[in-house]
Amino acid sequence: DLSPLRVLACCVVVAFIVCYTSAHSSNSTKRVMPWMCLERCNFTSDDITQHLSTIQNYSDIVTAVSFEAYNLGEHGSLILNNLSTNYVNEKLQSMGIERFAMVSSYPYPPDFLDWMRELFRDPTSFVSSLVGECLLHNYTGVNIDFEPTAKATAYDAEKYAEFLALLSKAMHSVGCQVTVDASHWSTLWNYTLLASSGVDRLCSMATYATERTAWLSAFQEDLSAVDLSVLGVGLEVV
Repeated sequence: DLSPLRVLACCVVVAFIVCYTSAHSSNSTKRVMPWMCLERCNFTSDDITQHLSTIQNYSDIVTAVSFEAYNLGEHGSLILNNLSTNYVNEKLQSMGIERFAMVSSYPYPPDFLDWMRELFRDPTSFVSSLVGECLLHNYTGVNIDFEPTAKATAYDAEKYAEFLALLSKAMHSVGCQVTVDASHWSTLWNYTLLASSGVDRLCSMATYATERTAWLSAFQEDLSAVDLSVLGVGLEVV
């Protein structure tokens, strides 16, 4: 019964995902991870506190939360945003909920794909900084949400998977996890390559379709490339 999940999602985020245990995780099989965009959704501090209260009320079904914290900047740099990330992280930690800090592409600058390519050429500083942040704040892991608006190529998809493999190896070495968001509208996301990169979960935005036939079609396409133990199924709030 997804009705309580829909209530939770409507109160907290634009979308939520139902995930499944990966090879790197020892938690229960079914997983639910809402996304929180914090002040970027024009929430007041009272709104965010209320959303955290809602999550606590549904803590029997919510296993993790991903919240916006960072951005990718020029020259492959990690940008720390001035959001209520630390407050949210501490509150979720006190609830015993896993916490995934999101590295976002919002507000989708036109040069974002160029910045990604710079990152792929020299990922060392970015990876080191993100690993440091994960350890400093005791995150469960990070959620990579790169959505360039420019046209990506198959070569970009290969380099993105290579970058995620490098990041995952570094994160796993310190006990942190990596999830990545993907869909079908950009060549950037080669599901087969992404699923084999070592990320803990590939969270599909393709399943945001609200019409049943379209949703099933997207879900079947995802399953053809990604094992269910790694696939996260995105559900849109309506």
